[in-house]
Amino acid sequence: HPYNVYYFTEDRSRAGPEQFLKDYSGVLVSDAYVCYESLQSEWAEQLTWACCHAHARRKFVDIYDRFEDECRYVLECFRVVYHNDKIARQKKMSPEKRLRHHRIKSEQTMNRLHRWLERQFDEKLVEPNSVLGEAINYLLKRWDALTLFLREPGAPLDNNIAENALKRAIIHRKNSLFYRTQRGARVGDMFMSL
Repeated sequence: HPYNVYYFTEDRSRAGPEQFLKDYSGVLVSDAYVCYESLQSEWAEQLTWACCHAHARRKFVDIYDRFEDECRYVLECFRVVYHNDKIARQKKMSPEKRLRHHRIKSEQTMNRLHRWLERQFDEKLVEPNSVLGEAINYLLKRWDALTLFLREPGAPLDNNIAENALKRAIIHRKNSLFYRTQRGARVGDMFMSL
């Protein structure tokens, strides 16, 4: 997408995203921040939520040193899916062709991953309250949103484009040692959006 828009809110409540997204309909890609999940459930006819694979993957990267074998399996599954998506981008596939490509190349991997995740709890191989259990739960609770790319043409795997664009704003914020007023923040957001 060719545009980055920065939208200032005074806090992290759902009021900000609710106001910003009120006229939007389509796929919303985000992490599992509670306000996005609640908006999607309330606006189901307007928004289709896709859970960001990069955020989900990071749960396992962060604990890799403590659960190397288990995390390696999950990360390998994500690697396969990202590799297949890279091929789709390189071949400049249409959203429909990309969907077919992922159904052929990625769906089996995601199905295997889902069975593996469920088996960890079903066979009591992982304690649900452990950090590994929490990472597994993160995926299982959001499975439909994580696999939207297998059902919806054009549904992205992650929101890395937006995350990378935000890095510029974060660097700007750090360089300016925060805005002094709300008006200044809005003006700064406007300039960052240009």
